[in-house]
Amino acid sequence: MEYTLECHASKVYQHGKNDEKLEMNWAYYASDNLRVLQSKSMRITSLIRQ
Repeated sequence: MEYTLECHASKVYQHGKNDEKLEMNWAYYASDNLRVLQSKSMRITSLIRQ
């Protein structure tokens, strides 16, 4: 799950750097595993914005 989130976040960041689209993708994954999303999304978001 972590690998999927990181890869997907990187792909979204590379293809336009669209924060709104990224947030929508977080919401999509949340429907599958909210707890994992909450523990990973802030760290990943910080990583890709550096």
